[in-house]
Amino acid sequence: MSLLSINIAHAKIDIAIDRNDVRVNETFQLTINVEDPKTLSAQQSMDFLPSELQVLSSQHFQKSTVIDKQFANQMGWTLTLISSQAGTYSIPKFRIGNEESEAFTIRILPAISNLDELNPNSKVKMTARISDEEVYVQQQIIYTVRIYSSVPSRRHYLEPLNVDNAIIKKLGDASDFQMMSQGVRYNVKEEKYVIFPQQSGELAIPPMQFRTNIVDTQASFGSLSRYRPIELQSKPFTVQVKPKPASAETPWIPAKALELTAQWQEGVDSFEVGKPATLDFYIKGVALLPEQLPTIEFPEITGLKIYRDKPILQSRINANGVNSYHLEKLAIIPNQTGQVTIPALKIPYWDTTKDVQAFAELKPVTISIQDKVNTINLPSITQQQSLDARNNPVSETAQPSYWQYLTYGFALLWLTTLLLFLFRKRKPAVETQPLEKSSTLKTSSESIKLKALAKETNPRDFANTLLQWYSHASQSSFTNLNQIINQCNNPKLALELSRLQTALYANTVNTGKPNDWDGLKIHSLLSSIDFKKVKADRKRHLPPLYPE
Repeated sequence: MSLLSINIAHAKIDIAIDRNDVRVNETFQLTINVEDPKTLSAQQSMDFLPSELQVLSSQHFQKSTVIDKQFANQMGWTLTLISSQAGTYSIPKFRIGNEESEAFTIRILPAISNLDELNPNSKVKMTARISDEEVYVQQQIIYTVRIYSSVPSRRHYLEPLNVDNAIIKKLGDASDFQMMSQGVRYNVKEEKYVIFPQQSGELAIPPMQFRTNIVDTQASFGSLSRYRPIELQSKPFTVQVKPKPASAETPWIPAKALELTAQWQEGVDSFEVGKPATLDFYIKGVALLPEQLPTIEFPEITGLKIYRDKPILQSRINANGVNSYHLEKLAIIPNQTGQVTIPALKIPYWDTTKDVQAFAELKPVTISIQDKVNTINLPSITQQQSLDARNNPVSETAQPSYWQYLTYGFALLWLTTLLLFLFRKRKPAVETQPLEKSSTLKTSSESIKLKALAKETNPRDFANTLLQWYSHASQSSFTNLNQIINQCNNPKLALELSRLQTALYANTVNTGKPNDWDGLKIHSLLSSIDFKKVKADRKRHLPPLYPE
């Protein structure tokens, strides 16, 4: 709803107006949002409003909305205001009940002087204006058209704006309000467009056509139709479009502002070798279309691997034009320890407000990378026992009797266990067969699913199913592909799994590189593994204390 709003981080009262292009004798709406329902019942005073702003009506509201899949309550007042004087008016801080606002500024522009000169005898008038008469190629122009009606009307039709050699977008929904001129009240409908010329030279903006039916005050009471059609058109415009300046750098980006920001996702508080960290990267362009935002080429950085997700392009429309956003997630994987610097980024753009070359910059970032936590060397069990023996010496005279009794006890327990084992060995072990069969069936079903996913192009679903299948087949727990690659004795399988792991992070659509992971080949190589042999080989070696 709001085209101009101030979001107050810590205050409880939020103030907004419905548009920022308000003129003398035009109505506009001021919205006061509060947080506490008790505030609605508090006595409302308009003492905080400047005397130049007249309150035509006031009503309170209370409604529920859904923002980012969460319910939010909105409550407060909507005031309809009008001003008879141009100027900039400040609403100071004020309180309602227990809540407080921040100061707020409203700008009232001069009235349109030639309204009464337009079709003096007509009850419906039409005006149009442009923000600039001279721009650079691909620079934003704002086109505003207004329809003024002092009589009831119906069946309105405004032809779309068409301009050759230009990109045109409508700036949101139309605004409806009222205005007074020479004692006559008009209902006003305002629509705004942005125009981006695509070639230099003269840009011709043709007149817009408007048709409607108005009440015919001269028609007799018994007339079959009390409405008569009328047709209006706006004035045409010619804009001088300048070419890109010779001194401007590439890429050519004419904008009011260009901003670069980057921040690590929540939870990234340290960096380790092999541990991915996600960096959110943003580009914001003011008075710029999303397709005009540049694509950043990140340099090769020693010590880091950077994998890019597919960028998301968004735009937000307000009364000042189009703001565009390039949102991108970068997976940063360190591959060596020490200090690593992500260099500064610098993007040139042409500042259309100051008419100069400018740059959007992102400062360099230095991170400290530690080794993997699971590579810490701990003393062996025998070393620890020797250390304990040195730190806690026990007299040799007290040892023999204690250890003798302990040895006899262990010997007796060992003989008892041996007799029980020999007795139970004669019985057929039928209880474990259903478990092994169930495990085999589960592995078989996952193998079928894995083969089906191998024909698809989604590496993440294939990798997740592969980890489940391999864990059941090997009767071990694997949580990532690195664990399988490290213990794999088949170089071909290790190579294919490495390509799959690269595909999990690499954005093949964005980089243009081929998607060279082969699911069917991986499935074939996995099917040839003799897990009984792998299990036997594992028993010959002591497993690592901290598996990857």
